[in-house]
Amino acid sequence: MYKLEKIKLLPARERVGSALRKAIISGEFKSGEVLVLEDIADRLGVSITPVREAFQMLDAEGLIELSHNKGAIVQGMSREDISDHYELRGILESAAIRLACERSEKLDDLIEIHNSSLEAKSKGDINKYSDLNQSFHMEIWELSKNKKLVSTLSNLWNGLSASNAISESQYAEISFSEHENILNAMIKGNVNLAEELMRNHISRSEKTMTNHY
Repeated sequence: MYKLEKIKLLPARERVGSALRKAIISGEFKSGEVLVLEDIADRLGVSITPVREAFQMLDAEGLIELSHNKGAIVQGMSREDISDHYELRGILESAAIRLACERSEKLDDLIEIHNSSLEAKSKGDINKYSDLNQSFHMEIWELSKNKKLVSTLSNLWNGLSASNAISESQYAEISFSEHENILNAMIKGNVNLAEELMRNHISRSEKTMTNHY
């Protein structure tokens, strides 16, 4: 029987928000650029509803400004804004993995996700790897058994943090290696090491982004 792989994904509005947040953080969308609701929905292949909800999320974060006549205007991010974003992610993801180690004994799903990501990476399927990268982090959040933490991290998620100077396939190689070290620390029950590796993982993502911003 064909074995289905576990892939956990954020709700549509948060996936749209993640895609837009990543585009703003990476500089793909420039400050002052106008984002049209229908155009973004068409480009992402989704309905207007999750895009409208994502616009509201990003407006609350200060990344865009809603305009009744123009849709939304990109406010952009400074290097300090990006550093603040990743600093908060580092703090929360480190807390999540510590709680996961302390509160959850079964790591079967996390191991399965990691193995599936190896297969996707080996085949050069970066879109699938990106989904599984998200699944890996989400599984750790959920293992923390803290719903508020899961919700907050979901809103901060910005996907693979590749910059213009490094391809997503190169980034996947780095990301997978770091995930493997994190997983091994969790399997061994080394909470402090797992927490440190996660903090370094997020910090390195920040450097990848800001070094070429």
